[in-house]
Amino acid sequence: MKYTVNRTWILSKKKNMVLFGVSCGKIRASGLSADQRAVKELADLCNTLKLSDIQLCDVAEDFIEEQSWAHCAAGEESTAAAKHEKEKHGAFCGR
Repeated sequence: MKYTVNRTWILSKKKNMVLFGVSCGKIRASGLSADQRAVKELADLCNTLKLSDIQLCDVAEDFIEEQSWAHCAAGEESTAAAKHEKEKHGAFCGR
């Protein structure tokens, strides 16, 4: 199965956002990041490693954790996209 990048549009009165996630077959991990390049690199890595689609939720969880630590290490607040996802939706992984 091939891993691909998916998009989720978040529309609000204050700001519209596009969040990117990864799909493999019928499984989607949506809203992982607003950084399309980082999500594309993740999908490419999954394809290179030939990961099974059943590993997608674990991969998504690790990606979110890594992104959070990177922001903490840089002394930054969480990104607006990550805050929005955590407060409103949480990253979604499922069929």
